[in-house]
Amino acid sequence: ELKFLHDRTPFLAKAINSIKLRSAYLLSIYLCVGLKKELRSWKNINFTGLVAMPSTKTKWYSPNKKRSFESCDFALKRIGKILSIPRIEPIEKISLEKQAGKSFADRFIHARLAFRIKEEYKRKLNGDYLVIDDVFTTGASANEIARILIQNGAGSVRILTLIRTEGKVGPLKKDITNV
Repeated sequence: ELKFLHDRTPFLAKAINSIKLRSAYLLSIYLCVGLKKELRSWKNINFTGLVAMPSTKTKWYSPNKKRSFESCDFALKRIGKILSIPRIEPIEKISLEKQAGKSFADRFIHARLAFRIKEEYKRKLNGDYLVIDDVFTTGASANEIARILIQNGAGSVRILTLIRTEGKVGPLKKDITNV
């Protein structure tokens, strides 16, 4: 199941870029408006773990510095408190390539090769997991992360994104099943 907090608008596109490129933490708080409301339907699920979508290791400002925070950091902290879910990092991104700029089909092909389960989690997962991502475009990365988690023992995977874009396949409904 997929939930998203906001549809992409020109303002939100600029906001997410400011968060990523200029370390504008306050905008990440703004993006979480409506978070608690969206989580209500999942309040009876006893999630085993909260998983951030692994991202490309982007350098922040200079080649020797990393970003001071990721775009979903505030959401992860808030969700962890609201639902009392421990954060885990069972998946790592092994590709240095970004999804941006790739065609719809190429995003799914790339995603299949971009992530892997960490050795200590192989075939050791169980229960329900909540994956958090900043932007949902085609669903390629979310689909691949869910596939890997389920392949390694997860009972179910739910995805929550801060911003959803419509892309070329048309508008999505607010809740999507069969992720």
